[in-house]
Amino acid sequence: LQYFEPVAKKLYSMGIEMAGLDVIDNKIIEINVTSPCYFIKEINNTYNTHIEKTIGDYLLTPALLSL
Repeated sequence: LQYFEPVAKKLYSMGIEMAGLDVIDNKIIEINVTSPCYFIKEINNTYNTHIEKTIGDYLLTPALLSL
């Protein structure tokens, strides 16, 4: 994972807080910033959760809806 930390920091500095990296042989072949939804499925399967509900609940909080 340390290979990808500089990429994550760069993306974050650009305002991209959520992205998917496609990796083959420790090389990034694609960065998904418009539709990184596949990793949501991986998180759900790994941690037995429904993270999309948490994200949706956050996005629909009164504070954010008032913006």
